[in-house]
Amino acid sequence: MNRVQFAAAVFALASAATPAAAADFTGPRAEGRLGWTDVSTDEVDDDGLTYGVGIGYDYTFGQSIVVGAEANFDWIDVDGCATRAGGVLACFDTKRDISVAVRAGYKVLENTLVYAKGGYANGRVRGEFTQGGTTTGDTQNGDGFVVGGGAEQALGPNLYAKLEYAYSNYEAGVDRHQILLGVGFRFSGLGF
Repeated sequence: MNRVQFAAAVFALASAATPAAAADFTGPRAEGRLGWTDVSTDEVDDDGLTYGVGIGYDYTFGQSIVVGAEANFDWIDVDGCATRAGGVLACFDTKRDISVAVRAGYKVLENTLVYAKGGYANGRVRGEFTQGGTTTGDTQNGDGFVVGGGAEQALGPNLYAKLEYAYSNYEAGVDRHQILLGVGFRFSGLGF
């Protein structure tokens, strides 16, 4: 079973536990995120684990349209190396990613939201270059954008799970694909 199939199976199991009452997707929310990420540059492509936290606020228009904003902070465990022309060993080590995005979705079922999102991303990468036994390095932040989409499933009045795909593109030819599972808590109905 590959990573995508595993993520889909976990989401399907979580969806089976859905309550009968219609979910309210309005209000502030906070979540934990875990998943797979693939980071590539012009020379190196490698994948690994990503994990993080997110906060957001959503508002439901009518019965089915949900619009909101979110901010995410992810730690990324991906590094890789490639040998350039002239024997230079170029390596990168990803550090973190911050994103701020808006999202818009549609309730396809009473407890299931399908959404798309887009916004700003900022990634931190450490680069090291070795030639003739001498290593130099630099940590840089790269600005870019994030786009993606997913499905969110209410598991109770305030608890939810989600499966999301996101693509980020940064300066200097760095991009990232990720598949995330999230579990969160919506604070609606608690006086917020």
